[in-house]
Amino acid sequence: MKKISFLLLLFGLLFNCHSQTGNDRLPEISSMVVAGIDLTERIEASNLKNLQPATLRLLRNEIFARKGYKFKSADLDRYFKQFDWYQPQFDGISIEGHLTEIDKYNINFIKNVEKDFGNATPDEKFIEYLSLIPDIKLPLDFTCENGFQEADINHTNPFIRKYNPEGALVIGKLYSSENEVGIIYGYIADTFYPILTKFNLKGEEIEDVAFFKFVNCSGGPGYSATTKGTITKDLAVKTQTKILQWDIETEGSQIDTVVFENEFSIK
Repeated sequence: MKKISFLLLLFGLLFNCHSQTGNDRLPEISSMVVAGIDLTERIEASNLKNLQPATLRLLRNEIFARKGYKFKSADLDRYFKQFDWYQPQFDGISIEGHLTEIDKYNINFIKNVEKDFGNATPDEKFIEYLSLIPDIKLPLDFTCENGFQEADINHTNPFIRKYNPEGALVIGKLYSSENEVGIIYGYIADTFYPILTKFNLKGEEIEDVAFFKFVNCSGGPGYSATTKGTITKDLAVKTQTKILQWDIETEGSQIDTVVFENEFSIK
């Protein structure tokens, strides 16, 4: 079994851009997902040109967020909570009464654009790449101290070399659907951080999902953090993090222990 982990060079990029989020490549924004798009007006096709599925999803859900919708998806809840204007108070039934006709039009318009991505013609070479990657058996337990088993594949294969993210080792295919596929990769460094990368069937990357934060699996003078978790059969990620802190200047000082849990859905 090989011990694999996230490239140290990527720590700052993936874990410092957004606090406590399961979606580490969310767009850089200040008060809205896409600057310059007025969600109080009807959206036009030109507004959404070149936007990727992950951004389209956020833009669509911003309409709900601005009306106070309480998200069930943990990643959306964490994402919009970073904004002062987000005040969750309505569930799926009561939110309908707060949506305007323009809101409903824009939601459906964005949904149709998202469907176009899903109906895109699959890339035959990417499909060949997927055929080389074994499926991951669920449930799957993991810890930050011990790596996953690297998939037994030929890394010199031209399809593997073409589609593998730079520096990545393949762990396995977590799920696939008619629109997208999720693959877990590992990166060699000092410790292990599993990363799920989602692709559409054209081989275009949609988003990355980190299973836990860098700081929740690290150690130093007076500090130690470890995380263990499970990916369930229904594609939920459940983690438990244990943090120990003590005074290194005082011999035999009391060790403070904090344990917290987190759960989010991959799809």
